[in-house]
Amino acid sequence: MKKIERLAIYNGIAYLLHLLIVFLTRYKIINSASTAEISGKYSTLFTPTRMTFHIWDLIYAALFAFSAYHIVKAYKEDEQDPANQDLTRIGWLFIIVNIAGAIRLYALTHEWLSLCLVIVIVQLYCLLRIHSRLGIYNHRQSPASKAFTQLPVSIYLGWMFVTLFANIGSWLVAIQWNGWGISSINWTITMIAILTLIAISVVSKRNNVFFGLAVIWGFYGITLQRIAIDQEEYQPVIFVARAGMAIIAFICLLALIRNLIKR
Repeated sequence: MKKIERLAIYNGIAYLLHLLIVFLTRYKIINSASTAEISGKYSTLFTPTRMTFHIWDLIYAALFAFSAYHIVKAYKEDEQDPANQDLTRIGWLFIIVNIAGAIRLYALTHEWLSLCLVIVIVQLYCLLRIHSRLGIYNHRQSPASKAFTQLPVSIYLGWMFVTLFANIGSWLVAIQWNGWGISSINWTITMIAILTLIAISVVSKRNNVFFGLAVIWGFYGITLQRIAIDQEEYQPVIFVARAGMAIIAFICLLALIRNLIKR
C-alpha cells in the first residue's frame, strides 16, 4: 500500500470514528444530556437558535465527501495528482481534527466545558493550518477539488470560529464569571464585532466565500434566538448581528466577483 493510500484510509477511519461519536451522543448512548441540552443549560446571548446547529449535518456530509474523494483519488491516481498533493500537504491534520471533534463531543455532553474549549482551539488551529497549506480559496483548482476539498474545509473552519465564541461564552457561564461589570449585551456585541472582523479578513484576503457564509449563518441564528426571547430588550444585539451579516455578505459578493473574473 502506497503512503498516500494509507493516509487517505487513516483519514476515512478518523472521520468514521468522529461520526460514530456523533451518533452515540445524539442518541444518548454514552451520555445523559444532548449537545442541545448542554447548549441551553449554559446559553448566552451569543448562543444561536437550535435550528442553526443543523449546519453540522452539512459539515458531516461534506467531511464524508472529502474522505471518500481522497480515498478514490489515492487509489486511482499517482502521488503527483493535485488531489493527492493536497492530501500530502494536509498530512495528519485532518485526522487530528476528526479525533479532536470526537473528544469534543464527548466532553461537551459530559459538561467538561474547559476541556471542550481547549479541544475547539486545537480543531481551529488544525483547520487554519489546512486552510493555509492548501491556499484556500484556490480558483486554479479543479471543480472536484473545490467541491470535495475546499468547500468542506471552508465551512468547517467558518463554523468552528462561531463555535469557539459560543464555547467561550458557555465556559464563562459555567465558571460564573461576572463580566467585570460589563453587561452581557455589550460583551455579545463585542464578540460579534470581533468575529465580523475575522470574517472580513479571511473573505477579503482569501476570496473564501463559504467561510463568510458559515459566519453569516451563525449570526442569523443569534438574531432568531434574540427575537424569539425578547426583540425589544435585545435590539442592540440584533442590530449588530444584522449589520455583521450585511457587511460580510457584501465582502462575499466582492470575493465572488473576483473569483469569477479570475476564471
